[in-house]
Amino acid sequence: METLDMIHSPNGEPLSFQEICAAEGYFAKHIHMHDTHEINLITTPSLCQVRCNGSLFRFQAPAVLLQSRGTYHAILSATGPFESHVIYFDPEHGKGAPSGKETSLFSADITAIHLEPAECKRLLSLFKLMKTAFPAEGQHLVMALLSRLCHLQKETAPTVGNTKNTYLFPLIRYVQDHLSEKLTIALLAGEFHVSPTKLKADFHALTGKPVKQFIHGARLRRARQLLSQDVPLSQIALACGFSGESHLIHAFRTAYGSTPGKWRRKGGS
Repeated sequence: METLDMIHSPNGEPLSFQEICAAEGYFAKHIHMHDTHEINLITTPSLCQVRCNGSLFRFQAPAVLLQSRGTYHAILSATGPFESHVIYFDPEHGKGAPSGKETSLFSADITAIHLEPAECKRLLSLFKLMKTAFPAEGQHLVMALLSRLCHLQKETAPTVGNTKNTYLFPLIRYVQDHLSEKLTIALLAGEFHVSPTKLKADFHALTGKPVKQFIHGARLRRARQLLSQDVPLSQIALACGFSGESHLIHAFRTAYGSTPGKWRRKGGS
């Protein structure tokens, strides 16, 4: 439950899971955002509401709820107790997964696919297999899940929501896609044709964070992901926009109380 209050993905793993058994009237009181796509299987028949990028969407469960990376969202309520199984899927590590499938599934900010009971049971079994599978086997299961979801998306009439009615959401994605580069408020303001003053005010109003703090946090989270993949420290520093290894080590120790090397040896804990 506590990961729902985070403003980033729960950990540095390419694929991670969370199971929720929520009480009636469940309310995730913090709007949150992940660096990963979120695939949420809600198995209990229920009317659900989701706040996504400031807009409210309603859908009928059981359903698969697809929320693309970089969107601010929260499940606001349901008509009764419900069970949810969540996969955080990092598209950058989907080796072997057909890129067209992932692009199709997550082309909208939010997509809800209603499920018949038999289909819900089939997907739940697949989710449970993915949770216990070895990494190599897990990649095949990811492809199977993406293929099945693409089929369901085509065969049903999903609830789809695009909320990019403000420059901030593509700006957040721009930051995530350009972490290796020098990112300044002046550069971002010019890229999205707003004044630096407006950018800082709008960004803080949406995320509760200053722009620079958000960028710094995004760099550190990307560093944690790369550390879990055995990437050399010098390459991680460059990929995440740090000036060098010493800069990365200092920033990492300040944020997490551990050097990157110690964090990696402890398995990311």
